[in-house]
Amino acid sequence: MRWRLRVARRRQLRPFLPISATQASWLQREPDLFELRVAAPRKPREGQPLRVRVRAVHPVSGQPVGGVRVTGKVEFDDGKQPELAAEAVTDSDGNATLDFKLPASVEDDDCDITVTARRGDFEQEASQELDLDHSLQFLITTDKPLYQPGQTLHARALVLDSARRAVAGLDAVLEIEDEENETVFRAPLKTSRFGVASVDWPIPEGARLGSYLVRVEVDNEKYEDEEGAASVRVSRYELPNFAVAAQPDRPYYLPGQSALVEIKADYLFGQPVRRARVRVVRETERRWNYKEQKYDVREGAKHEGEFDESGRFRVRLSLADEFKRLGEESWLRFADAGYAAYVTDPTTNRTEQRRFTLRVSRDPVHLYVTEGGYAQAEGLPLALYVSTYYPDGTPAECEVRVSGEAEVFAPRRAGDESAAPLRTVKTNRYGVAKVAGPVVPRGETGETKRRSLRLRFEARDREGRAGRLEEEFWMRAGAPVVRVETDKVIYAAGDPVFAEIASDEPGLPLVVDAVVDGRALHSERVRLDGGGRARLVVPYRPGFENRVNVVAYAADIPENNYDDSYASGAHTVIYPRDRELKLDLRFERATYEPGEEAGATARVR
Repeated sequence: MRWRLRVARRRQLRPFLPISATQASWLQREPDLFELRVAAPRKPREGQPLRVRVRAVHPVSGQPVGGVRVTGKVEFDDGKQPELAAEAVTDSDGNATLDFKLPASVEDDDCDITVTARRGDFEQEASQELDLDHSLQFLITTDKPLYQPGQTLHARALVLDSARRAVAGLDAVLEIEDEENETVFRAPLKTSRFGVASVDWPIPEGARLGSYLVRVEVDNEKYEDEEGAASVRVSRYELPNFAVAAQPDRPYYLPGQSALVEIKADYLFGQPVRRARVRVVRETERRWNYKEQKYDVREGAKHEGEFDESGRFRVRLSLADEFKRLGEESWLRFADAGYAAYVTDPTTNRTEQRRFTLRVSRDPVHLYVTEGGYAQAEGLPLALYVSTYYPDGTPAECEVRVSGEAEVFAPRRAGDESAAPLRTVKTNRYGVAKVAGPVVPRGETGETKRRSLRLRFEARDREGRAGRLEEEFWMRAGAPVVRVETDKVIYAAGDPVFAEIASDEPGLPLVVDAVVDGRALHSERVRLDGGGRARLVVPYRPGFENRVNVVAYAADIPENNYDDSYASGAHTVIYPRDRELKLDLRFERATYEPGEEAGATARVR
């Protein structure tokens, strides 16, 4: 964020402009001179603590300045909240912290924060307008996802504020729209003290079939244009006389393979349907036409026949067109071919149907790569996650070979066009592995430049099934990359967190916070060493429950040093808390005679 700075002193000083060596020597001797740096959350939450960090450093030497008296005030634009004030003195490291407790309910979005720092007769002031987080979270549920005309839709909305607290007494409107964006139902809502509101919609008998959008909207001065939505479907459905099933011979198909599909049908009382007529159709497109109240279906190849005495019909389906499409669309790894099987019972002339898909795949193993929360940068090791799956979604345990551009990671020898091997990892039984390293070399000038890095991944399982993938990753430009790692992910109550911070900028000063639900329960400053690393122990604090975010960020970097980007990194750890409902039911005795009343004691926690 951009702070407005004002400097006041008896003599006019301009420490931020280019100065001569004589001026620098004179400024170096000024005992009270300092440069003010302030950091605050960009979007604080009402009802939560607001922590503002202040740092005072000498503008020439960069050394910390202690003993600077700092005062801060927060003013609210709505004029209904009292002004908040805090004060502190910078320590020997030049750091000070101002803590404010924001009110639980602020009507206006904006508040102004002003920080004034003074040492001797030298004073600096910084001010900034903060935008309070007034976003709402909506959880809209219905008693079921599918309705018939004439039934009643029961809708319920739970409304939470940005701090995940129930919003009581909130006026809202529930609207239900059809597929043509026409409002078919509208009702006012008012949330209870638990943030809950509900309403019923008696669906008319003549309601058109299709999807409907249930939307809750709030529009007032504080929560402007906040809304949430959920969808339901209105359709007519009847209990079938018999059920149709389709069973392919494989879970997926590779180039050169065709599908053998067995169709069968059974009455609801368990007996198979015999001598029924069967029609299997390739459906290339199927879309509900709301206006005409029917499905628009585009059909391809058709296969017809009859059940045998056992109530079975087998059909061989060619998948050549699907594999041709995979060949034409290089970005496609797999495709699902949709089919419909129609079975007509000759005794009743009743037809039932079953839709099924056949998956065709280019490779027997699919590779997926994600950076997760990491960003790649020159001077830091590669940090990626690789996952391997078979085309039907089953995790695949594979050996994955990672190769990179030879000119980046190793000098290219004359006539050598091969990619340099980087890492070989093995995915676990969930099909996941982490790729860590090697370090991406810096450019010849030693400066970080925006450029891409192309990597190649080759996976192979124990049976020789393989898959390949090429991905391009962009090097981060602008602000330094900050990474946070911990010794483990899941901790028991009382356990400290051992963290390691790394960055592509050595010596970077950082602030490390342990944040739970937007509140910093622990905070400390660290400085990276010459290798761009630092280790620290985050002690256990009461309140470490569920998700704890360990966040590291550069809080005292002058504005515009990094193209207005923000240097930060985070890692989430978990302190599990048992959230299950406990029900203990105990009877007065173990046995009872017929006709006796049983007495029991129930305890719920």
